Amino acid sequence: MPDPALAVRDVSKSFGGVKAIRDVSLEIEAGERISVIGTNGAGKSTLFNTIAGVFPASSGSIELFGEDVNRLSTAARARRGLARTFQTSRLFEQLTAADNVFIALGGNEFRGGLLRLARRSPARWDRVERLLDRVGLAGRGEHLVADLSHGEQRQLELAMALALQPRLLMLDEPAAGFSPAERGQLVRLLRELPQEITLLLIEHDMDIALAVASRVVVMHDGEKILEGTPDEIRASERVREIYLGGSIDHAA
Repeated sequence: MPDPALAVRDVSKSFGGVKAIRDVSLEIEAGERISVIGTNGAGKSTLFNTIAGVFPASSGSIELFGEDVNRLSTAARARRGLARTFQTSRLFEQLTAADNVFIALGGNEFRGGLLRLARRSPARWDRVERLLDRVGLAGRGEHLVADLSHGEQRQLELAMALALQPRLLMLDEPAAGFSPAERGQLVRLLRELPQEITLLLIEHDMDIALAVASRVVVMHDGEKILEGTPDEIRASERVREIYLGGSIDHAA
């Protein structure tokens, strides 16, 4: 059997005397789509940041594609195929949308004055245009990021993450600030991701979380309390009582 894309085993993370997550285990096979849900304070973002390497795990182990990455930096984990977005935008607001994707394609290679030289590459610009089109930003490449709507900025972040050609793509609240139409477009986009990309999604919008995932992990008070298919999560009384106050609507 091939190694899983991600194996989280009994991972805990403490900040001082506070345990933000406790003994969380999660295994994701290559190509799977997993959503992590839970109310504010459930530990979702701490788990996300620990997997990405922002926070070192206090205990437990994390493996990417069979390799122990506990002691690796965020950059080292990225080189092994992990790409992620953030809850708050981390974009170059005074550059154009196309320039942001262009830099993502080249990483450190195009920082500073080298960007002007790199702009002469037609093949790379073709990739930029394809990525912008893929996330619904066709025709918006020459606009400054500062002039884009919040939803468009989130779409741009996704294009930049895809530019890294990730093996594991981690999305942190990708639909935050989206209109209903933009949410529908996001669901279609995530469903159409190439099968070789493994997806781990934290999403407050329950319709999106359940519409995209093949499996759902429910967290509460720093612990994983439930795991199942979207239909199993929809039918769970415990989920309704703790998280949703009564019902889960099926995604459109």
